Amino acid sequence: MENLGDSTAYAVEAALGTSLPLVTVTDSTKTYGNIPAGDTAVSSGKYVFTVSSQIQDGTEIPFHLNINSPTKSWEYDGPHIIAHAPRLVYQSVDMDDVGGNGNGKPDPGETCSVVVTLKNEGGTNSQQIQATLLSNDSYVTVTSSTSSYPDLVAGESGTNLTPYQIDISDVCPVGHTASFIIQIQAAGSYSTSDTFQVNIGQKPVLFVDDDGGGSYETYFLTALDSTGLSYDIWTYDTQGTPTDSMLSLYQAVVWTTGPDYGTISSPKTLTATDQARLITYLDN
Repeated sequence: MENLGDSTAYAVEAALGTSLPLVTVTDSTKTYGNIPAGDTAVSSGKYVFTVSSQIQDGTEIPFHLNINSPTKSWEYDGPHIIAHAPRLVYQSVDMDDVGGNGNGKPDPGETCSVVVTLKNEGGTNSQQIQATLLSNDSYVTVTSSTSSYPDLVAGESGTNLTPYQIDISDVCPVGHTASFIIQIQAAGSYSTSDTFQVNIGQKPVLFVDDDGGGSYETYFLTALDSTGLSYDIWTYDTQGTPTDSMLSLYQAVVWTTGPDYGTISSPKTLTATDQARLITYLDN
């Protein structure tokens, strides 16, 4: 503490406090003795405070000091410090059909092992991580729901040490989107949850009619009809570009542009966004 005045401050003491409910100052009052003008003094000991395990990473803790001497008192707004805490979030999921057609994807009527990747996006390490997989979906039953995770330093990702397992009803519609909840606990009474969704099965074909109003789709649809495959039609002129989530519902995508495709650098129908969506679809 520094005395910025022009005379000595005698028998100085200061009490540390905060307005944040998640922080409790357990040893709040310290003495500084006499502080001559222009001089500094160090507290007689360390202030001590505890922080709730529920505090969010990056939270600013607003401390204040009530400073007293026999003849005068002062208030100081500060110091303010930033709390660091783990922040565990869902990152990705990988499902493998251990009882099914062996295509490595969840389909109706299959039993699947589930690996969920969590990431620590917080500012400090997380230990003793446990997570429980839940689903309220009427077509999905979670048969093995709890697993431990490795300790995760800040910025690190990790997967469940024991695979979760689910059973999918054989009457689940192809292309159904199932919702899941991952409940996460860790050391220090840390608790949070996250959600994710998974498509069950893929429909055979999505036909994207993007020929600028032409009738070229007739040739393709006639060919598809002859195969007996079911398909859905997406009309680009009225529906715009299909989303990544829409494309992912299908085993195959037929995208007709007619003769009006332009060039890769100067597309007319396959825009840069369309190309990016197709790249993502093919990569997955």
